[in-house]
Amino acid sequence: MPSNGLTWALSMMGLDLVEFLALVEIVFSDFRSGWASAGGGIVVLYFYIATASLLLQLVGVLLVTVGWYRLGGIVQIAASTPHIPKGEGLIGIIGGYQAYQYPVRVVAAQAAAEGKAE
Repeated sequence: MPSNGLTWALSMMGLDLVEFLALVEIVFSDFRSGWASAGGGIVVLYFYIATASLLLQLVGVLLVTVGWYRLGGIVQIAASTPHIPKGEGLIGIIGGYQAYQYPVRVVAAQAAAEGKAE
């Protein structure tokens, strides 16, 4: 049976984690240098969005690994949506869609296997 999207989801979560770590460095180290008054509020807002996205990615991956493919796929798609303008969001959306469709593919594969057995 083909992948249930977990590889795509883990790739997206890895990208989110790298971005989150870079934002942590910017927000908590570079703000002390005094540039916060020059548009730093946007960076802080994006930091919160990226943090929420990373947490949702983690929840989506956990749901898929325990067998809640459809719910995990929906969470994965929702978590990847803010990243669409950067292009990397498509990775998470593909993984979420594959996880969402996984139960349908399993039933179709079982039906095809039963049809061949007869």
